[in-house]
Amino acid sequence: NSVAIPTEQNLIIFSEKFSDASWTKFNATVNTATDPLNGAAAFSIRDSVANNIHGILGTLTISPGLPITLSCYAKKGNRDYVVMGGGGANVEVTSTWYNLANGTIGTQAGKGNLGSSIESIGGGWYRCSITTYMTSTHMPFVLPANADASIVYTGNTTIACYVWRYSVVHGFYAQPYVKTTTMPI
Repeated sequence: NSVAIPTEQNLIIFSEKFSDASWTKFNATVNTATDPLNGAAAFSIRDSVANNIHGILGTLTISPGLPITLSCYAKKGNRDYVVMGGGGANVEVTSTWYNLANGTIGTQAGKGNLGSSIESIGGGWYRCSITTYMTSTHMPFVLPANADASIVYTGNTTIACYVWRYSVVHGFYAQPYVKTTTMPI
């Protein structure tokens, strides 16, 4: 038997509105920024001066045990790397470092990491994706980083990176993007 996967899906809410309360900001602020289509749907992540982790964290409730792919468009700011992945309380964190200065994949961590990809869409923007098996409650994140395999750094209140269009789909590959607001699709 096979599981039917909808052709259009995005399991995370407010996929383009990182300023919404559904996205937790830690040691960072977000502000609207120019997206790759010259609109104002992207967001900058500005780090604080803390010597800590900086970034945004969403919340997602899904059926456990199925493969899912997280993807987000990202662009370098003052930090060369962005880390994407997910995890939860008492759950192993799965993550991948993406070098936004040269468009390469860095460290892939966590036993649930099934693979990652990075694809240039021009203008310094990349679609970054990571595939993993998730637990029922999962917290997807985007973290600016100073270096590969590192997430803690002392910020300086500059724009660390830009993010646009977060997507979470069932399956082993990123799918065409579908915007969400208050409900997943």
